[in-house]
Amino acid sequence: MNKIIYGLDEVVIKKKFTQEAFITEIVLMKPKDSISFNLPNMPTAQSQTPPKYKSPLSFGIDEIYNKFSRKGKNKIKAQDLIASSYRIPIINKKYNKTIVEEITNLRDKELEAFMTFCNFTDDYIYQTSEYQLQQMILFKLTIFVSNKTNNADPSQASDKS
Repeated sequence: MNKIIYGLDEVVIKKKFTQEAFITEIVLMKPKDSISFNLPNMPTAQSQTPPKYKSPLSFGIDEIYNKFSRKGKNKIKAQDLIASSYRIPIINKKYNKTIVEEITNLRDKELEAFMTFCNFTDDYIYQTSEYQLQQMILFKLTIFVSNKTNNADPSQASDKS
């Protein structure tokens, strides 16, 4: 083997960067020239990507790990908690004692009995609009009052929404 020696010109460093500054400089860098071919009806790269198909029999090692390991199960629980913590304020804004009291004019024990009678699930409250929820509360109120006048226990006539 023959040795080859290459001569390099002097390298001049204009700025000293930290790693973070260098990364942000590269990320914020804009291309100087863009090439445009102006070709008609060229499909985009997004339209050429095949749809993601996942066979029911094929799964990754991550899915197995998440299903059986304690760490994976905790990760799934944490994701569920984060999702529910986002939903809880929305649910409480739509359906609480003060709102139901304003709609129905019920008070104290009667209000609590009515809210138990309504038995709305959190998913139902989250997915319906405020208007639809108010209409359902008024509808349930008519059933609640008619059961009350018939001396029936209104909490037994509850149906899930």
